[in-house]
Amino acid sequence: MVKKALVLGFVFAVLGAACGLNTNTEQATTQCVDAILQNPGDIAPTGSGGQNAQGGTGGEGGTGGAAVAPECAADTVAKDCAHLSAPHPHCGSVQCIENKCVLDIKPGPVESQKYGDCKEWVCDVQGNLIELINGGDIFNDGNQCTLDYCDNDQPKSEVFPDGWGCPEAGEGYCYQGKCVECVDIIPQANCKGAGMVCDQLFCEPFGPDCMAQCGGNCAPCWAGQACVVADDCQSGVCTNGMCQLPTCSDGVKNDGETGLDCGAGSCENPCADGEGCITQDDCQSGVCKVGICQAPSCTDATENGDETGIDCGGTNCKACVEF
Repeated sequence: MVKKALVLGFVFAVLGAACGLNTNTEQATTQCVDAILQNPGDIAPTGSGGQNAQGGTGGEGGTGGAAVAPECAADTVAKDCAHLSAPHPHCGSVQCIENKCVLDIKPGPVESQKYGDCKEWVCDVQGNLIELINGGDIFNDGNQCTLDYCDNDQPKSEVFPDGWGCPEAGEGYCYQGKCVECVDIIPQANCKGAGMVCDQLFCEPFGPDCMAQCGGNCAPCWAGQACVVADDCQSGVCTNGMCQLPTCSDGVKNDGETGLDCGAGSCENPCADGEGCITQDDCQSGVCKVGICQAPSCTDATENGDETGIDCGGTNCKACVEF
């Protein structure tokens, strides 16, 4: 009986609290429950505020994690990031970005390309340098009597047949790979002007005068013949009234030279920038483009100027990187 009374007392206390009563008497609780059963929507239980209650204290904040040491620094990136596999220098670099080592790869054609080698250097997504065939990278030797083209990855140059009209000049004929005024041994390669005839490779007025002399309006003179001015001589050199043999120090472009006393022919010393050329070997810079020696640059895929490597080092180019 005691246990039952305790249970009923607990029930009355709970129901009384639901009705907002501060009593656990059976009569008050019974009245409240009857009211809820008859009008469940009119009466809503409300909680009572605690008396003399104190709020609980908050917990202590956690301590911050230990600071993470930077992986690298900009001025020591080579040492700090040595664990990364560096790509080819033309394809990217290892950099320190926000104190982390980052492999910065730039896929696609590289900036440094060798002119006229029928090839193109490109970087793949892994940073490897790959050589591809490029049939459009034709070496133009600047000679209108040659046909320049790419044979797969090899530059080729074919000499036009003797007597072929010089395509760029609009007059003259190709003979042994050079454009001349005429070729007397080839009938169709004769002088076009009225009253002009061919004397070996030069056009001159028809008549007895040029049969007995050279220079002036007639064909230029050979070495050892009399002259008045340099244009009277095939060598372009007239000294003491006599045409001279060409030399590599006569200050005249002659005897197959591509530039002034330099380049191909009997002169082996390469030409300075701006002088003529046929091949890359004719130039001090190692770069011949459309018949002209080019100044060194940091994108010509050639070690020239004061560079210490191919397109790197020296005064103007970026520092060389080992790989």
